Amino acid sequence: MSGETHRSAAINEVSLLRETRQTAKIEVLVNGHVALPELVCDGVLVATPAGSTAYNLSARGPILPLQAKMLALTPISPFRPRRWSGAILPDDTAVCFRILEAENRPVSAVADQVEVRDVAKVEITLDRERSLTLLFDPEHALDDGADDGQGQSGRQQHDHEQQAQHIDRHGRVMYGTLGPTGARPVAPSVALRPEHSLNKVSIRRNL
Repeated sequence: MSGETHRSAAINEVSLLRETRQTAKIEVLVNGHVALPELVCDGVLVATPAGSTAYNLSARGPILPLQAKMLALTPISPFRPRRWSGAILPDDTAVCFRILEAENRPVSAVADQVEVRDVAKVEITLDRERSLTLLFDPEHALDDGADDGQGQSGRQQHDHEQQAQHIDRHGRVMYGTLGPTGARPVAPSVALRPEHSLNKVSIRRNL
């Protein structure tokens, strides 16, 4: 409640979540223009292509190919507008969330694992000054989305196998496949271009 500003980077997504039993009320701005005057929901998130198969997919958001220069804007349990299911935005879009009735309906913001509570405004843009190397199992690509010949889509496969990630001691992001025996080792594969890597987040807390 100090009015301070926090900045953080996110590889997968930036999510806003209600803190109490009350639904959150959030104004959504895209490139400075009001896209939704009031989104009543449990939360909302912006996901990168690399993160589109994580929380975004669980919230019924779209799967984005790694090469797509897009971001997924996905509501979490939206109440009003009831039929709004989100949007796919160009990755040069600036997204801003303003919290309405923040004192009675507090909201927290999470940039991957970094959480800030009682936020007033969250601004999200792509950080083109950083890049990372993405590692994954060569037998199970992250962007597999085509039918496998047995009528099982990439979305259905996700129900059976989850992509796991962890950070190694050098700060590199490691991806693997979670199975009954845990995460399998992974092998180097592709380096993500900066425009496909990180969201840059500016979070302002309530005064």
